[in-house]
Amino acid sequence: MAETQTPALLTPAQVANRLGVSRVTVYRRVWDGSLSALRVGETGPLRFEADAVERLLRPALTHPSDPTRETT
Repeated sequence: MAETQTPALLTPAQVANRLGVSRVTVYRRVWDGSLSALRVGETGPLRFEADAVERLLRPALTHPSDPTRETT
């Protein structure tokens, strides 16, 4: 039987540290829909999948003005 892997869950503080922003900014990203979050229980704390945080960073890493980006 294949074992399913549970995604890594991050706290708002860990996400803020990874993104280099404040926790308030992390919550703003949740409220504006640009960052998905999971709630632990019905009224528990928010947690974030590491993949969702990486997806949020991806556009910044491939921005057209990136000087390391190859042009054709």
